[in-house]
Order: sequence, then structure tokens, then C-alpha cells
Amino acid sequence: MNLFANYNHKKTATLIVENEIISDTILLVEDNPLIQRVLKHQLENLKVEVHTADNGAQALEKIQAYDYILIITDIGLPDQNGCEVAVAIHRYQTCHRRSLTPIIALSAHIDETEQQRCLAAGMIRAWNKPLDEQKIQEIAAILISRRRIY
Repeated sequence: MNLFANYNHKKTATLIVENEIISDTILLVEDNPLIQRVLKHQLENLKVEVHTADNGAQALEKIQAYDYILIITDIGLPDQNGCEVAVAIHRYQTCHRRSLTPIIALSAHIDETEQQRCLAAGMIRAWNKPLDEQKIQEIAAILISRRRIY
């Protein structure tokens, strides 16, 4: 396995695994500009770069151009449901022989049924907003475990 670390000009750690670049960059998919800014700030405190998308179509464009260590998506996007976005992302990654990126769902109202739907769509977590300290720590643990895999 070809594995080595590289640091780009923004001091973001990047791992290259068998010609696939895995960086410490998260994709945040959120249509509300205020919530997007707050979440982005919280995530940047974990010392990761955060790319944003306002809807599912933008998210699909971004994952085609970039490999993320984690994706966090709102469920109630204006163009499609977050579960549909997760399925489309993983389908694209599978077709292009990329590693499946873990996806976390966020919503203002996740009940048991919605949580099960998110998990069935391949997401690893489904949480109610806002991100509290416990959820931020869990994201940090996911990032650390992803780094160890590579």
C-alpha cells in the first residue's frame, strides 16, 4: 500500500493512499446561510478545512472533484432530501472505485423513523441540530479513526 503524508499550502494534512487523496477536509451541506456559518466555525475549530454546499446538486458536484474525510448534510435541503444525497454520493463513489465517505445527517427534527431512514441510506449518524460539545467530540473521534485507517 502506497501511503504517505503531505502538507499543502494551507497546512491541511493530506494522505495519499494508492493514488487516492484523502484530506482533512469536511463537506458541509446546509442551505441556511446562518446555520452554515455557525457549523463551519464549529468544525474549523477541529483544525479541518470545511467546504460548503448549499444543496444536494452542489454537494454531488463537489464530491466528484474532491475526496472528503467526512460529509455532514442537512436532511431538509431545497432540491432533494439529505438521504437521497447520501445514496447518490455513495453510488458515485462506488462506481468510481472511491472509498465511501462517512456521512452524518443533521436536522431540526429527527425522530426515530427519520433516523432509521438515514441509517438505511448509508449514513453513520443522524442528529438533531445544533451541534453540541458531545457531537463535536464524536466528530473529532470519527476524524481520528479515519486518519488511522489510512
